[in-house]
Amino acid sequence: MEKENLKKLQKVIENNYKWPLIVEGVSADNFPTAVVLPATIPAEELGVVGDKYPLWTMELRIAAKGKTRPVLLIDAIDSINEAEQEKFLIILKHRKINGFELPHDTQIILVAKDSKKVSVEVKKHCNIYKVD
Repeated sequence: MEKENLKKLQKVIENNYKWPLIVEGVSADNFPTAVVLPATIPAEELGVVGDKYPLWTMELRIAAKGKTRPVLLIDAIDSINEAEQEKFLIILKHRKINGFELPHDTQIILVAKDSKKVSVEVKKHCNIYKVD
């Protein structure tokens, strides 16, 4: 990604951290400090089961103790069908899942090659930014 586009994206992220953000035209590699969830993660591995928290929730807590804002990245959201994308709605709407609340200043980013393939329900809860 060009330096200028990277600066623009960073500014968009800084200004929109309270809203989940669909970023079209980048890859998870552009967010080296993010806690990455592949869109294909099975729904049963996404949330808390009994008293066991999934590894990604612990990684996010550790990231929240750092000096930068924690980032939860859902990678390749457009690679799964629209019905399956909706397993992420609770995270997008309420910033929590099965009793686990995301650290309050967590930035949620969904990476897509084509935002047109993202479900309308998911888009309702996100801002969209296209990197050229």
